[in-house]
Amino acid sequence: MMIGFGLFVLCYRHPFHNRFVNYLAASAVGVYLIHYQPGIFRMWTGWFPLKEAYTSAHPILQGAAIVVGVFVACLALDLLRQTLFRMTIDRHAGKWFEKLYARVESRLSRKSSAKHSKGSAIEEG
Repeated sequence: MMIGFGLFVLCYRHPFHNRFVNYLAASAVGVYLIHYQPGIFRMWTGWFPLKEAYTSAHPILQGAAIVVGVFVACLALDLLRQTLFRMTIDRHAGKWFEKLYARVESRLSRKSSAKHSKGSAIEEG
């Protein structure tokens, strides 16, 4: 924990700007979420049997290849997601949310007006 904190402080004091690194770093959380999603996790652990990698002739190279392979595959999926969002949702920012909000609001207002009319009918009867 202390080593991680020390590295954080070291990096915080020395700013670093690189377009390529920033482009990949923007997908880091997406890569984590994709690779740790239960279905994907079972899939890649089935494709790459890690117990066999530990007992292979070159476990470090095989482990590094597995890590890089999973990272690149998840990175490609996240970059595809970003592209799809850029072409659809981001192009019309807020428009989809406004349509969804209007639909939910109309349904809620219909339900509340139906309850209100039932209550007034009971009071009259």
